[in-house]
Amino acid sequence: MRQALPTRRYVALVVDDDEYVRGFVREVLEKEGFEVHIAEGGKTGISIYEKQPDLSLIVTDILMPEADGIDFIFQIRHRTATGAAQPKIIAISGGGSIEAQVYLEDAKGLGADVTIEKPFSAFDLREALSHLGFDLTASD
Repeated sequence: MRQALPTRRYVALVVDDDEYVRGFVREVLEKEGFEVHIAEGGKTGISIYEKQPDLSLIVTDILMPEADGIDFIFQIRHRTATGAAQPKIIAISGGGSIEAQVYLEDAKGLGADVTIEKPFSAFDLREALSHLGFDLTASD
């Protein structure tokens, strides 16, 4: 007898100019039951956001050439209709530098719910998801 595939409960958008990071985050999220959309930068991310009103999570890089994550977060938070459910936002940026920490603090101030410094592990991402209240399904 064929086993039913798990039902997708959450829809996520991953915005990062680094193909490796996008793939890594996508893999972790899909293992957790997310339907994942991908954007290489903030402009494309906004376009996808406008077409996906059911997004429950956005994972965005801060430093990107097309449009930075700070502006992207600002636009998301100001485009969401009053009273509408807002997606949770995880901001990520290159770890270890003071500059990255400053950008992540700015992201938090503009509406990111959680920040994570790069490089990060699947455990770190799952911990952030759990902190945001997502019901995790994967087991390692």
